Amino acid sequence: MFENALWFFSGAMAYGIFSYLLALGHSKRLFDETTDSILLLLDAINNDIEKAIEIKRLNLLGAEGFKDEVEKIIKNDRRALSEWRNVIVIKMLFSLPKRYHRFFSYTNWYQARQRIAQLKLKKSKGGKGK
Repeated sequence: MFENALWFFSGAMAYGIFSYLLALGHSKRLFDETTDSILLLLDAINNDIEKAIEIKRLNLLGAEGFKDEVEKIIKNDRRALSEWRNVIVIKMLFSLPKRYHRFFSYTNWYQARQRIAQLKLKKSKGGKGK
């Protein structure tokens, strides 16, 4: 009788551990897919903002006599974009539930750009996953 109870409880414990590990793996995969999608969206937004800054620069340079002021404006725009890039990555990290912080592998735009480059390379090769 005791042996049967021991087998039952050890099986229940093994099931609990196995179930937890499977759920953890599923959560990690879902987290990675979600953050990868967000990163690709942020990269597209970043590219659009860079194009808008360049169009703004070209249009402002068309106005005669304000070249120094135009360069200051564009420099400020680029600085603001650079700050936005890093702030958005930090906000992503802080908006996550605490249990997912260990999965977040980057803390600034430079590190996020490396992941974006990997994603784009896989997409261009037609690959899936990590």
